[in-house]
Amino acid sequence: MPMTVYVGLTYDINKRNQQHFSDNYKSSLKEYLDENNGVTYELKNLLDNYVSIDEAQYYEIFFISEYRKNGWNIINRNKGGGLGGNEVKWNKKSCINEALKYEYKYDFCKKSKGAYASAKRNNWIDEICSHMKIKNRRLSKEECLNIFLKHKTPKEFRENSKSVYEKVRLSGWLEEFTKVSKELARTD
Repeated sequence: MPMTVYVGLTYDINKRNQQHFSDNYKSSLKEYLDENNGVTYELKNLLDNYVSIDEAQYYEIFFISEYRKNGWNIINRNKGGGLGGNEVKWNKKSCINEALKYEYKYDFCKKSKGAYASAKRNNWIDEICSHMKIKNRRLSKEECLNIFLKHKTPKEFRENSKSVYEKVRLSGWLEEFTKVSKELARTD
């Protein structure tokens, strides 16, 4: 069985190692270790001293090529020479936290496109949207009025129930609902 290697450039080997195992980082090293439970690994500096960015990029490509020529299994995703990491803003945990901000899947999709796309791409969408209501259900005038009456002011209604507000406004019911609300307030 061939030896396995991950080659990466960094100015701080310990910080880079920690980054591989953080929640916000998509790492081929971490994936490899997870898939091969119990495998140990060793960190090595392949150069004795710090080098310029251009040299570091060259050496990363060079070492990947050399290890490959010598029959090593390379777990790097990329050919090497790239700067920075591939920080992933929308991991499962951050997608869940973002989704909890929304009552409707439609709003989640429109207002947080990155989180929604990541959840969909990673097949988490049904799980993290399970608390959401279906927005496209047609509400009756009575249902709209009941939602309107849950708010203290028309402004609060508009801010907290945007889609229902739009339906009420477009249907011409806003003035009527406001009168009903005022009448109910007087009788309380």
